[in-house]
Amino acid sequence: RLEDWLVSHPEAFERMVSRQPAHACLIYQDRTFSYQDVDALAGRYATLALGTGLQQGQVAAVMVENRPEFFAAWMGLAKIGVTAALINTFARKRALEHAISETGSRVLFIGAECLEQLLEIEPATTGVRVFVIPDGDAPLPPLPAAFTNLASIIDSQAPLRNAAAHREGVRPTDACFLVFTSGTTGLPKAARISHRRYLGVGEGWKAIANLGADDVFYCTLPLFHGAALYSQFSTAIATGGTTLVRRRFSTSQFWSDVKKHRATVFQYVGEVCRYLVNAPVMEGEDRHSLRVLLGSGMGVDVWPQFTQRFGSHLRIFEGWGATESNGNMSN
Repeated sequence: RLEDWLVSHPEAFERMVSRQPAHACLIYQDRTFSYQDVDALAGRYATLALGTGLQQGQVAAVMVENRPEFFAAWMGLAKIGVTAALINTFARKRALEHAISETGSRVLFIGAECLEQLLEIEPATTGVRVFVIPDGDAPLPPLPAAFTNLASIIDSQAPLRNAAAHREGVRPTDACFLVFTSGTTGLPKAARISHRRYLGVGEGWKAIANLGADDVFYCTLPLFHGAALYSQFSTAIATGGTTLVRRRFSTSQFWSDVKKHRATVFQYVGEVCRYLVNAPVMEGEDRHSLRVLLGSGMGVDVWPQFTQRFGSHLRIFEGWGATESNGNMSN
């Protein structure tokens, strides 16, 4: 519908929260977060971000591995019209300095799992408010005076109730987030993804692949990469479906995860499907809930092997495009 295109991402998400607050939005390490749960946590991050002085149109960075806090930080910033620069969690030294400085990030939400990399360039973060998100129960090392342990303050932040007022004037063509290219010619470059384009990808896959709220999207690719957030999560939000989040891809755990959580959609990239067809045969591996694969880079030799081994009912959508291009196609 036309009116669904004339909104920002946070508005589209908040509409889904109103429509199905108790429906599962994320599953992470066997814990389920409803749409309402995710929205409330993002609201706390939004309140915290406002307290730092961030304003609509400014940029803040997010460097967190695949876990619920990534979604909370990114959505919390979007709620107040702040653009999130999604930093590669493997970035180090010059590449990391470049990502923070070139985007003009005023605040950085960083997972403790990436803290070692940040400490290597600590002088380069002068003037940037750094919030460290603990990784489960793992203890944090001593933090520099300018860094804040987010766990010590996040629960005291009330979820922002009037977020729409803080992003008033945000247009569908404004930046929803910045995602970095691979950097094949020099350092990685930040590509600008608008709200309209982000929402459009999800609506497109929803229609083409006939997906709905009962679908469970298995997310194993890094969320800072376009495939996971830009393509898969946008589709999950468009459908009102559930996203099963894993820290990273595991060949040995793939089918057990699919079966345990009844995943129906998988976003692949590159060689992950080759890893699966090269893995030892498992009893009952062709009896599973998966029915749709979305992605790019599946080898022409792998496609028939994959469907022959794991089920001819699988619908595979092999796409071509680029983060910064204005067109794409799917087979």
